[in-house]
Amino acid sequence: MSNLINISRCDNELYIIAIGGAPGFSYQLCHVLSGGNNLVDVTANLSNGEYAQPITYNGATKPLQETYNVSLPKGTYSILAVGIDWGGGTQANFSITSNGATEEFGTGQYNPGPTVTPSVFWTNKGEV
Repeated sequence: MSNLINISRCDNELYIIAIGGAPGFSYQLCHVLSGGNNLVDVTANLSNGEYAQPITYNGATKPLQETYNVSLPKGTYSILAVGIDWGGGTQANFSITSNGATEEFGTGQYNPGPTVTPSVFWTNKGEV
């Protein structure tokens, strides 16, 4: 069974981690950097197979439009997303779509910086 995760908003840094499966390890699915209200359209295609950690996609100074593949051992996973706002003139917002369901999270508030504001989203659904 294949799944995909699409990131359409990231201010400023996002890690998505799959936890569980067999033998119960965690796997980094993505690491995305973005800022300056740049376009973000990053899609991870998930499938069964041997895991290899994906690269970091850096859109801090440019738009991001990327699609890549991530293989995981067969199993059921929980998804943990951690969004980090570096501060500055934009709002801390993150948007992730998985299996047709969109989750938006973050403070949605202006952070003048230089303080860092973390946001966390956790779901117990997902099977590869």
